[in-house]
Amino acid sequence: MKKLLLAVSAIALMCSVPSMSEAKPHMSHEQMMEKKGAKHDAHMAKMQKKHDARMDKMKTKHDARMAKETDPAKKEAMQKKHDARMEKMKAKHENRMEKKKAKHDARMAKKAAKAPAVG
Repeated sequence: MKKLLLAVSAIALMCSVPSMSEAKPHMSHEQMMEKKGAKHDAHMAKMQKKHDARMDKMKTKHDARMAKETDPAKKEAMQKKHDARMEKMKAKHENRMEKKKAKHDARMAKKAAKAPAVG
């Protein structure tokens, strides 16, 4: 009896919930493209912010080490090492950003090609 009651209440619950396809109308192609573009821009800005924070942290640590060091030869070596590391990190970041932008642009071009003709 309990199983029958449970089954009936489950069916009643499923019937009372509106289906997902009826919940909201479909977005137009332009709206979808704008949403994807905004999402991409937000992600890129977040990545840039994280990169900048990491660069600042490394610069602060470097400056603290440089202040402690008294030997000019060691200071010069430390500066060269720091500059090389920062340049490498910057290049890696720019490469990653370019790849993500290219991937996003390719995806958007593909979706634009699939878009229904308007007019």
